[in-house]
Amino acid sequence: MLTETGAVNVAGMDGIVVPPGTQQVLPLAAFAPGAEALAVHVTSRGGQIAASLQQSTVRVLEAGGADITGGGAAPAVEQVVAGLRVTGGERVQERSGEPDWADLAAVVRVVVPGEVPANVEVAVLPVAGSGADAEPIVEAEVPVGEVGDLVLPGLVDGTYTLRITSDQPIVAAARSAVLAEDGANDFAWQPASSPLGDEPAVVVPDGPSPQLVLANPGTDERIVLVDGEEIAVAGGGSAVVGVDAGATVRLADAEGLRAGVTFADAARIAAFPVEAPSPVAGSIRMRP
Repeated sequence: MLTETGAVNVAGMDGIVVPPGTQQVLPLAAFAPGAEALAVHVTSRGGQIAASLQQSTVRVLEAGGADITGGGAAPAVEQVVAGLRVTGGERVQERSGEPDWADLAAVVRVVVPGEVPANVEVAVLPVAGSGADAEPIVEAEVPVGEVGDLVLPGLVDGTYTLRITSDQPIVAAARSAVLAEDGANDFAWQPASSPLGDEPAVVVPDGPSPQLVLANPGTDERIVLVDGEEIAVAGGGSAVVGVDAGATVRLADAEGLRAGVTFADAARIAAFPVEAPSPVAGSIRMRP
Protein backbone atom coordinates (compact mmCIF):
# COMPACT_ATOMS: atom_id res chain seq x y z
CA MET A 1 0.00 0.00 0.00
CA LEU A 2 1.26 3.46 -0.95
CA THR A 3 0.25 6.90 0.29
CA GLU A 4 1.15 10.47 -0.58
CA THR A 5 4.15 10.14 1.76
CA GLY A 6 5.43 6.73 0.66
CA ALA A 7 5.00 3.01 1.20
CA VAL A 8 3.22 1.52 4.21
CA ASN A 9 4.67 -1.63 5.74
CA VAL A 10 2.98 -2.66 8.98
CA ALA A 11 1.89 -5.90 10.59
CA GLY A 12 -1.28 -7.45 9.24
CA MET A 13 -0.78 -6.65 5.55
CA ASP A 14 0.75 -10.02 4.62
CA GLY A 15 -0.33 -13.61 5.13
CA ILE A 16 -4.05 -12.81 4.98
CA VAL A 17 -5.96 -16.07 4.57
CA VAL A 18 -9.08 -16.07 2.38
CA PRO A 19 -10.73 -19.52 2.48
CA PRO A 20 -12.56 -20.67 -0.67
CA GLY A 21 -15.99 -19.10 -1.07
CA THR A 22 -15.39 -16.43 1.57
CA GLN A 23 -14.29 -12.83 1.74
CA GLN A 24 -12.04 -10.75 3.97
CA VAL A 25 -12.65 -7.08 4.70
CA LEU A 26 -9.63 -5.03 5.76
CA PRO A 27 -9.95 -1.45 7.11
CA LEU A 28 -7.11 0.34 5.33
CA ALA A 29 -7.36 3.33 7.67
CA ALA A 30 -5.99 1.07 10.39
CA PHE A 31 -2.83 0.49 8.35
CA ALA A 32 -2.34 4.13 7.31
CA PRO A 33 -4.20 6.47 9.69
CA GLY A 34 -4.32 10.03 8.42
CA ALA A 35 -3.36 9.18 4.84
CA GLU A 36 -5.12 11.35 2.27
CA ALA A 37 -4.31 9.36 -0.88
CA LEU A 38 -4.03 5.58 -1.16
CA ALA A 39 -3.07 3.08 -3.82
CA VAL A 40 -3.21 -0.65 -3.16
CA HIS A 41 -1.50 -3.56 -4.92
CA VAL A 42 -2.97 -6.95 -4.01
CA THR A 43 -1.20 -10.24 -4.80
CA SER A 44 -2.09 -13.80 -3.84
CA ARG A 45 -0.33 -17.11 -3.41
CA GLY A 46 -1.99 -20.50 -3.83
CA GLY A 47 -5.20 -19.35 -5.50
CA GLN A 48 -6.94 -16.57 -7.39
CA ILE A 49 -8.84 -13.75 -5.74
CA ALA A 50 -10.93 -10.75 -6.74
CA ALA A 51 -10.27 -7.50 -4.90
CA SER A 52 -12.21 -4.24 -4.66
CA LEU A 53 -11.76 -1.01 -2.76
CA GLN A 54 -14.56 0.81 -0.94
CA GLN A 55 -14.23 4.45 0.07
CA SER A 56 -16.67 6.64 1.95
CA THR A 57 -16.41 10.28 2.97
CA VAL A 58 -17.91 11.92 6.05
CA ARG A 59 -17.22 15.57 6.92
CA VAL A 60 -18.01 15.90 10.63
CA LEU A 61 -21.62 14.58 10.48
CA GLU A 62 -22.25 15.27 6.79
CA ALA A 63 -22.11 12.40 4.30
CA GLY A 64 -19.80 13.03 1.36
CA GLY A 65 -20.51 10.02 -0.83
CA ALA A 66 -19.21 6.49 -1.25
CA ASP A 67 -17.73 4.43 -4.05
CA ILE A 68 -16.57 0.89 -4.78
CA THR A 69 -13.92 0.33 -7.43
CA GLY A 70 -11.87 -2.56 -8.74
CA GLY A 71 -8.43 -2.75 -10.25
CA GLY A 72 -7.33 -0.84 -13.32
CA ALA A 73 -5.13 -1.47 -16.33
CA ALA A 74 -1.65 -2.93 -15.87
CA PRO A 75 1.34 -0.55 -15.68
CA ALA A 76 2.09 1.13 -19.03
CA VAL A 77 3.55 4.34 -20.44
CA GLU A 78 0.10 5.31 -21.75
CA GLN A 79 -3.13 4.96 -19.80
CA VAL A 80 -6.63 5.88 -20.94
CA VAL A 81 -9.47 6.75 -18.58
CA ALA A 82 -12.67 6.41 -20.60
CA GLY A 83 -15.49 8.30 -18.95
CA LEU A 84 -14.77 11.08 -16.46
CA ARG A 85 -18.15 12.72 -15.85
CA VAL A 86 -18.38 16.35 -14.68
CA THR A 87 -21.79 17.61 -13.49
CA GLY A 88 -22.35 20.83 -11.55
CA GLY A 89 -18.73 21.74 -12.17
CA GLU A 90 -19.01 25.40 -11.14
CA ARG A 91 -20.37 24.51 -7.69
CA VAL A 92 -17.72 21.82 -7.27
CA GLN A 93 -14.88 24.19 -8.17
CA GLU A 94 -16.13 26.88 -5.79
CA ARG A 95 -16.61 24.50 -2.85
CA SER A 96 -13.36 22.56 -3.40
CA GLY A 97 -11.42 25.67 -2.39
CA GLU A 98 -12.88 25.55 1.14
CA PRO A 99 -11.28 23.67 4.06
CA ASP A 100 -12.22 19.96 4.18
CA TRP A 101 -13.72 20.10 0.68
CA ALA A 102 -10.58 19.80 -1.46
CA ASP A 103 -11.47 16.19 -2.28
CA LEU A 104 -14.30 17.42 -4.52
CA ALA A 105 -11.77 18.51 -7.14
CA ALA A 106 -11.34 16.35 -10.24
CA VAL A 107 -7.96 14.61 -10.11
CA VAL A 108 -5.91 11.94 -11.82
CA ARG A 109 -4.20 9.64 -9.32
CA VAL A 110 -0.88 8.22 -10.56
CA VAL A 111 1.49 5.65 -9.08
CA VAL A 112 4.92 4.67 -10.40
CA PRO A 113 5.52 0.96 -9.66
CA GLY A 114 9.10 1.01 -10.96
CA GLU A 115 12.33 2.48 -9.63
CA VAL A 116 12.57 5.74 -11.62
CA PRO A 117 10.39 8.87 -11.15
CA ALA A 118 7.93 9.46 -13.98
CA ASN A 119 7.28 12.62 -15.99
CA VAL A 120 3.53 12.53 -16.55
CA GLU A 121 1.25 14.45 -18.92
CA VAL A 122 -2.56 14.42 -18.92
CA ALA A 123 -4.52 15.37 -22.04
CA VAL A 124 -8.27 15.46 -22.69
CA LEU A 125 -9.43 13.57 -25.79
CA PRO A 126 -12.27 15.34 -27.61
CA VAL A 127 -15.65 13.84 -28.41
CA ALA A 128 -16.37 13.50 -32.16
CA GLY A 129 -12.94 14.70 -33.23
CA SER A 130 -9.28 13.75 -33.33
CA GLY A 131 -7.18 14.32 -30.24
CA ALA A 132 -3.91 12.94 -31.56
CA ASP A 133 -2.29 16.35 -31.06
CA ALA A 134 -4.17 17.33 -27.89
CA GLU A 135 -2.04 19.50 -25.62
CA PRO A 136 -1.60 18.35 -22.01
CA ILE A 137 -3.61 20.21 -19.39
CA VAL A 138 -1.39 18.90 -16.57
CA GLU A 139 2.32 18.08 -16.45
CA ALA A 140 4.06 16.77 -13.33
CA GLU A 141 6.83 14.56 -12.02
CA VAL A 142 5.58 11.71 -9.82
CA PRO A 143 8.13 10.25 -7.38
CA VAL A 144 8.68 6.53 -6.98
CA GLY A 145 6.77 4.96 -4.09
CA GLU A 146 4.34 7.83 -3.58
CA VAL A 147 0.78 8.52 -4.71
CA GLY A 148 0.49 11.58 -6.93
CA ASP A 149 -2.85 13.39 -7.27
CA LEU A 150 -2.86 15.72 -10.30
CA VAL A 151 -5.68 18.28 -10.17
CA LEU A 152 -7.53 18.76 -13.47
CA PRO A 153 -8.25 22.48 -13.90
CA GLY A 154 -11.13 24.13 -15.70
CA LEU A 155 -13.30 21.16 -16.67
CA VAL A 156 -16.80 22.33 -17.56
CA ASP A 157 -19.81 20.02 -17.42
CA GLY A 158 -19.46 17.09 -19.80
CA THR A 159 -18.04 13.60 -20.25
CA TYR A 160 -14.30 13.31 -20.81
CA THR A 161 -11.70 10.78 -21.83
CA LEU A 162 -8.22 11.30 -20.40
CA ARG A 163 -4.96 10.18 -21.98
CA ILE A 164 -2.17 9.91 -19.40
CA THR A 165 1.31 9.51 -20.89
CA SER A 166 4.60 8.99 -19.10
CA ASP A 167 8.24 8.17 -19.70
CA GLN A 168 7.94 5.34 -17.16
CA PRO A 169 5.23 2.69 -16.68
CA ILE A 170 2.45 3.98 -14.42
CA VAL A 171 -0.98 3.01 -13.16
CA ALA A 172 -3.74 5.62 -13.04
CA ALA A 173 -7.33 6.40 -12.13
CA ALA A 174 -9.45 9.56 -12.15
CA ARG A 175 -11.90 10.95 -9.61
CA SER A 176 -14.76 13.38 -10.10
CA ALA A 177 -17.54 14.60 -7.83
CA VAL A 178 -21.00 16.15 -7.96
CA LEU A 179 -22.51 18.75 -5.65
CA ALA A 180 -26.23 19.51 -5.77
CA GLU A 181 -27.74 22.89 -4.94
CA ASP A 182 -29.02 21.51 -1.62
CA GLY A 183 -25.49 20.39 -0.67
CA ALA A 184 -25.88 16.67 -1.38
CA ASN A 185 -22.65 15.36 -2.88
CA ASP A 186 -21.01 12.20 -4.16
CA PHE A 187 -17.82 11.09 -5.91
CA ALA A 188 -16.65 8.33 -8.24
CA TRP A 189 -13.35 6.75 -9.21
CA GLN A 190 -12.77 5.57 -12.78
CA PRO A 191 -9.65 3.39 -13.23
CA ALA A 192 -7.76 3.34 -16.51
CA SER A 193 -9.26 0.88 -18.99
CA SER A 194 -7.58 -2.12 -20.60
CA PRO A 195 -7.82 -2.77 -24.37
CA LEU A 196 -11.09 -4.35 -25.46
CA GLY A 197 -11.54 -7.59 -27.34
CA ASP A 198 -13.33 -7.64 -30.68
CA GLU A 199 -16.89 -8.33 -29.46
CA PRO A 200 -17.32 -7.41 -25.79
CA ALA A 201 -20.65 -7.17 -24.02
CA VAL A 202 -21.46 -4.66 -21.29
CA VAL A 203 -24.14 -5.12 -18.63
CA VAL A 204 -25.37 -1.66 -17.62
CA PRO A 205 -26.56 -1.47 -13.99
CA ASP A 206 -29.43 0.71 -12.86
CA GLY A 207 -28.31 4.29 -12.38
CA PRO A 208 -28.96 7.88 -13.48
CA SER A 209 -28.32 8.83 -17.13
CA PRO A 210 -25.96 6.00 -18.10
CA GLN A 211 -23.43 6.63 -20.87
CA LEU A 212 -21.04 4.31 -22.70
CA VAL A 213 -17.75 6.04 -23.51
CA LEU A 214 -15.53 4.67 -26.28
CA ALA A 215 -11.93 5.87 -26.62
CA ASN A 216 -9.59 5.30 -29.56
CA PRO A 217 -5.91 5.63 -28.60
CA GLY A 218 -4.84 4.85 -32.17
CA THR A 219 -4.36 7.25 -35.08
CA ASP A 220 -7.01 5.95 -37.51
CA GLU A 221 -10.77 6.36 -37.27
CA ARG A 222 -12.63 3.26 -36.10
CA ILE A 223 -16.21 2.27 -36.80
CA VAL A 224 -17.69 0.35 -33.88
CA LEU A 225 -21.03 -1.42 -33.81
CA VAL A 226 -23.01 -0.69 -30.63
CA ASP A 227 -26.06 -2.95 -30.63
CA GLY A 228 -25.79 -2.93 -34.43
CA GLU A 229 -25.53 0.87 -34.76
CA GLU A 230 -22.37 2.25 -36.36
CA ILE A 231 -20.46 4.65 -34.11
CA ALA A 232 -17.41 6.51 -35.48
CA VAL A 233 -14.52 7.05 -33.07
CA ALA A 234 -11.83 9.35 -34.46
CA GLY A 235 -8.18 8.51 -34.08
CA GLY A 236 -7.05 9.90 -30.73
CA GLY A 237 -10.66 10.76 -29.93
CA SER A 238 -13.70 9.40 -28.14
CA ALA A 239 -17.43 8.92 -28.52
CA VAL A 240 -20.24 9.05 -25.96
CA VAL A 241 -23.30 6.84 -26.47
CA GLY A 242 -26.42 7.00 -24.32
CA VAL A 243 -27.47 3.54 -23.12
CA ASP A 244 -30.39 2.17 -21.10
CA ALA A 245 -30.06 1.25 -17.45
CA GLY A 246 -30.46 -2.49 -16.99
CA ALA A 247 -29.59 -3.28 -20.60
CA THR A 248 -26.91 -5.55 -22.04
CA VAL A 249 -24.98 -3.67 -24.74
CA ARG A 250 -23.09 -5.66 -27.35
CA LEU A 251 -20.14 -4.22 -29.25
CA ALA A 252 -18.44 -5.41 -32.43
CA ASP A 253 -15.20 -4.38 -34.17
CA ALA A 254 -14.00 -2.88 -30.88
CA GLU A 255 -10.63 -4.61 -30.50
CA GLY A 256 -7.96 -2.36 -28.99
CA LEU A 257 -10.34 0.43 -28.02
CA ARG A 258 -11.00 1.47 -24.41
CA ALA A 259 -14.42 1.84 -22.86
CA GLY A 260 -16.16 2.87 -19.67
CA VAL A 261 -19.68 3.39 -18.35
CA THR A 262 -20.65 6.46 -16.35
CA PHE A 263 -23.75 7.58 -14.42
CA ALA A 264 -24.57 10.98 -12.96
CA ASP A 265 -27.28 13.34 -11.82
CA ALA A 266 -27.17 16.38 -9.56
CA ALA A 267 -26.30 14.40 -6.42
CA ARG A 268 -25.10 10.95 -7.56
CA ILE A 269 -22.21 9.76 -9.69
CA ALA A 270 -20.64 6.40 -10.51
CA ALA A 271 -18.39 4.84 -13.14
CA PHE A 272 -16.60 1.66 -14.09
CA PRO A 273 -14.22 0.58 -16.88
CA VAL A 274 -15.28 -2.08 -19.36
CA GLU A 275 -12.91 -5.02 -18.91
CA ALA A 276 -12.63 -8.36 -20.66
CA PRO A 277 -13.46 -11.39 -18.48
CA SER A 278 -10.57 -13.46 -17.21
CA PRO A 279 -9.84 -16.46 -19.47
CA VAL A 280 -10.20 -18.71 -16.42
CA ALA A 281 -13.31 -16.97 -15.08
CA GLY A 282 -16.22 -19.11 -13.97
CA SER A 283 -19.57 -18.21 -12.49
CA ILE A 284 -19.85 -14.94 -10.57
CA ARG A 285 -21.23 -14.85 -7.03
CA MET A 286 -22.32 -11.45 -5.71
CA ARG A 287 -21.85 -10.79 -2.00
CA PRO A 288 -23.22 -7.89 0.08
